[in-house]
Amino acid sequence: MGFQRKDNPLQSGCRADQVFYNQQGAGGTDRCRGSRRFRHRLKDKRAFVASLVAATTGARQGECLALRRSDIGTDTINIAHSYSALDGLKCPKNGHRRIVPLLPKVRAALLDLLEDSPHGGDDPFLFFSLRPDKPADPRVVLEGLKEALTKINVDRPNFEF
Repeated sequence: MGFQRKDNPLQSGCRADQVFYNQQGAGGTDRCRGSRRFRHRLKDKRAFVASLVAATTGARQGECLALRRSDIGTDTINIAHSYSALDGLKCPKNGHRRIVPLLPKVRAALLDLLEDSPHGGDDPFLFFSLRPDKPADPRVVLEGLKEALTKINVDRPNFEF
């Protein structure tokens, strides 16, 4: 993925949770300019939460889409599957499941997203689609992220997956 931004908040000493939640730095100054705009520009809540999970856990897009309720722990997230429109559910890219730390605000965002799901059941996909047996289409996340980056003045977003 290649893009350019003059005031990249991640290169200015901001943590990923500050970029997404617009927390203030020392002395009450907002070190993470642009973060509020990023959060509020995403039309689809699923795109925002997927971007948040990816930025704070290192999960790939397909790994985010494959997440189910049972994958959320108290302070960790279990990345055991990946999803692609072509292959459906499969093992993660490296072939191994992993357990990664989960920030409390990210956990809250995931659980809030789960409340929006139209599907019940024991273990629904967090990033739901109209069908209970499939997660959201990957384009939902990609298009939401592209739109947000464009609106916060990221020059030439170029995504290659």
